[in-house]
Amino acid sequence: MKKSMVLLALLYSWTLSAQITFVSDDYAQINDSYHVSQANNGLLTLDFAAAGSDMTWNFADMPYETQDDILFSNPANAGYQFSWCLTNGVIIGCASAFENLTNLAQPQLSELTLGPVALSNVINHMKVTGSTLENRMIGVTIDAGGFPLPVPIEYENVDTVFQFPLEYGNLDSAYGRLVLNLGDLGVDFQYIQDYKRVNVVEGWGNLQTPYGEFPNTIKVRTRIEQTDTVITNGTTIPASSTRIEYRWFSKDFGIPVLEATGLEIAGQVVIGQVTYIDSVRCIDPTALFAYTPFFPTFDAASQSVEINFINLSTNSTTFMWDFGDGGTSTQENPSHTFNCPGTQEVQLIVYNDVCDELTGDTVSIPVFINDTTGFLTPTFVSASLCDGDSIFVGGAWQTEVGVYTDELTSSNGCDSTVITTLGMGNSSSGTFSYEGCSGDGFNLVVNGNTYNESNPSGIEVIPNSEGCDSTLTNDLQYTALDLGLDVQNNLITVNQLDAAYQWVDCAANFDPISGATDQSYSAPTSGGLFAVAVTFNGCTQLSECVELMPINTTEANRPADQIQIIPNPFQEAFLLESPFGEEIRQIQLLNGLGQVVQHFHFTPSTSI
Repeated sequence: MKKSMVLLALLYSWTLSAQITFVSDDYAQINDSYHVSQANNGLLTLDFAAAGSDMTWNFADMPYETQDDILFSNPANAGYQFSWCLTNGVIIGCASAFENLTNLAQPQLSELTLGPVALSNVINHMKVTGSTLENRMIGVTIDAGGFPLPVPIEYENVDTVFQFPLEYGNLDSAYGRLVLNLGDLGVDFQYIQDYKRVNVVEGWGNLQTPYGEFPNTIKVRTRIEQTDTVITNGTTIPASSTRIEYRWFSKDFGIPVLEATGLEIAGQVVIGQVTYIDSVRCIDPTALFAYTPFFPTFDAASQSVEINFINLSTNSTTFMWDFGDGGTSTQENPSHTFNCPGTQEVQLIVYNDVCDELTGDTVSIPVFINDTTGFLTPTFVSASLCDGDSIFVGGAWQTEVGVYTDELTSSNGCDSTVITTLGMGNSSSGTFSYEGCSGDGFNLVVNGNTYNESNPSGIEVIPNSEGCDSTLTNDLQYTALDLGLDVQNNLITVNQLDAAYQWVDCAANFDPISGATDQSYSAPTSGGLFAVAVTFNGCTQLSECVELMPINTTEANRPADQIQIIPNPFQEAFLLESPFGEEIRQIQLLNGLGQVVQHFHFTPSTSI
């Protein structure tokens, strides 16, 4: 029995720390997305080079500076399939030929300047097979005189990133070559990238990151010897570097759960960036997006075009899209159907609602939709130019009256030519200010919007008869007093500072207490019901009444049953006689509720 228990314990321990095998089916697939954190600083003290079997890598204190979403999509929807087919002369069977080239796409950069050209919408096209992960093509969009030109750049030598399966002890190598030649576009510029990649699966074990613990991971070390060559104006400029990449894989995620990259300099590896799977954290967001196809064409048959938007924003959790045609969306990566050609100004607002204080960012990008229908429908409109304002017509901001023409392409009822007659109007502005006291109930209603203590400020735009906006700024200010009371024995203190005070006797019809005009009031030991009227910044408010019970002291109180009333009962007057040999100086008469109804100061000869 004991031997069986030992065997089970050993098997259980082996299961918890067993090495894994990462196969091609474990890698990311179309429509997968992963949220990651990135950092470039505070990495020098972390030992990313440690390797071996049954390791424990503890990077739980890694920093985070930015966050991003790594997205994977269908290459057919990335915007470069048609250009690749034209470049390679594939007219029939374009889709299947492109699918043989690549089956997974990943956005890399939104913008990149390379020599004299600006590249945008950079998308890596990969091929995942049962035995390899290969980089097959880079799609870039070049600004050709204001015209976006999608350019597919196919690897001359396929870059084999990994050979599957990834298993402890495996080693593989590959050569890659990528050439960007802009000679066909009339630009004397050529960029060549040559590199040798060597992968070693050098470790397995338990990995800890700020996201959590990954009990079963394998570690891959990649050494890349790279030469970048620029040829322009007859001059060749080479640059060489050696890059080191450490990646930790878990079968629960399609990308490395941790990736550390750096350079090998004089035999020493300097890690410059880490990227790791993480939860959403409070970092200021940055809004950015791309779209496919990058050169959309309006379809005459359906009178529409569908565009897919790729959200490249970082550190964001909430998304608000405005497509410029009245359409909106809150999806992260929406698709939208435009019913008109021309230029649509698409706006994306992102927020990071993980932060205690909501933070956001906004980006607007014009989306040009080409029109193949050729229909032009002029539209005549009139507009008022308000005093001191300008209006965008005729392709510019106008400040003078006149007739202006805007040329647009259109279809399906969309304006193609707009002729605007611009006249002069008048605009005005004003401010409504109010200063009051908290709780006074003052309300202001403008355009159906109510301004009060809970909504004290705002701007309302009221169009006048000439169509110009009259701007009304509402500014309501309310003074709130802190009427909280602190009671210590018979000392009462109100919280409000730097004010005028008048303490009152609640049991005596709220009569002011003579001389009680400080922030604190020392109540009599006999107790009572007291409040304070506080005046601050023109506002006077009465606190709640606080009841103080009598403070019993030997010198201040005597048992009432030892004081004689003569005669008893009486009609008009009576004599009080104290057995203590002391004079009775004051008497309080209380009703059945314990409230003071009479208060007398007298000598022993006083009649009541």
